[in-house]
Amino acid sequence: MLEWNGTGTTGTWTDTGAEKSVKTYYVRAGGTQTTGIVYGGYDADGSVGIDTTELYNGTTWSTHGSLDMVS
Repeated sequence: MLEWNGTGTTGTWTDTGAEKSVKTYYVRAGGTQTTGIVYGGYDADGSVGIDTTELYNGTTWSTHGSLDMVS
């Protein structure tokens, strides 16, 4: 995972080494650098819906619950 260490256009990207447990695309997400959520999305080729919800605590990702509406 990359985190922005700066303000506006001044700063750099840093690789934190934190990786989500499920690689997903077209997800919904929100949060800050110390509290984040990523949920839903699709697999690499866009054919399978992902029902995983993952939370970020500023250091690591953890899986929490699943979505009931993935088709």
